[in-house]
Amino acid sequence: MVWFDPELTEIIFFDLEFYVPKIDRDKPGASLLANPYKEDHFLLGGVFCKLFPLRKGNQNPKFEHYRTWEMNNDEKMVLTKIYNFFHEEWKRFSNKDRRQANLIAAGLGI
Repeated sequence: MVWFDPELTEIIFFDLEFYVPKIDRDKPGASLLANPYKEDHFLLGGVFCKLFPLRKGNQNPKFEHYRTWEMNNDEKMVLTKIYNFFHEEWKRFSNKDRRQANLIAAGLGI
């Protein structure tokens, strides 16, 4: 049975945006056209929001924005910031009981 402690049950909502070259934008099929393995496709950035849905009272969610154009167009720097964001949130779970639910990540449009 999984436990959902109000102080540890955390959801991170995130939305990523990618640059897709014009030649690849109108291809039939799935709407997810971005592919980091394809030449000239790259991450533009993303927005992240963490919530604790079981905590009582109103929450004032903070949104973290990581954008390449604010980081000298350095995609690696954006990816490092995103990695560090998740890494810091995972620290909260380092000593949790194994029955407690893990960090929940919910991607929008992914």
